Amino acid sequence: MTDTPQATIITIDDDTIVRESIEAYLEDSGFDMFQAENGRKGLELIKVHGPDLVLVDLRMPEMDGLEVLAEVTKSWPALPIIVVSGTGVLQDAVEALRLGAWDYLKKPIKDMELLEHAVIKALDRAKLLRENRQYKEHLQELVEQRTQDLEKANARLTDSLQEKDIMLKEIHHRVKNNLQIISSLLSLQASQLPSSQDASPFLDCQNRIFSMS
Repeated sequence: MTDTPQATIITIDDDTIVRESIEAYLEDSGFDMFQAENGRKGLELIKVHGPDLVLVDLRMPEMDGLEVLAEVTKSWPALPIIVVSGTGVLQDAVEALRLGAWDYLKKPIKDMELLEHAVIKALDRAKLLRENRQYKEHLQELVEQRTQDLEKANARLTDSLQEKDIMLKEIHHRVKNNLQIISSLLSLQASQLPSSQDASPFLDCQNRIFSMS
């Protein structure tokens, strides 16, 4: 029994013996197995069970493995899919990998441990990619939240500055009015003195207040 967490695997192959031997071995290794005899039924099982990994043959009736690969890559891009084929044609392997296959094993599989190793490797890679994707999504959420917090803080700061600006303008207006009153009182006092010499100190004060204002 492997230490790998239990995962669901679908094997798609028109050869009953191959399907059942793969299913029996991987079930003994702790995996939940489902099987389909052609690509169309395999896609139906994928929709129903949402597997963690798919094993697929290339040469099958109704819908071959390359068509399954194309559909899986399109609809479930993060789903690992391993080709297990007996064609032995290099072009098939190249095309399978181009369409998104994670690995390519040639039938007959003489040592099932090779298959299990490929399955575990693909599942580990899928887990790392999933965790990386979740980390990026979480990081993006943190960035968005931080941006919102900064925007709110900036808005509060802007409001505070506007309030202070209004307050300073009001203080300036009141001080200027008070200085104007004082200046008027000094002018009135100076006008009541008998000579310009006596009024000179009041006029000096008035000029200084005017400068301050």
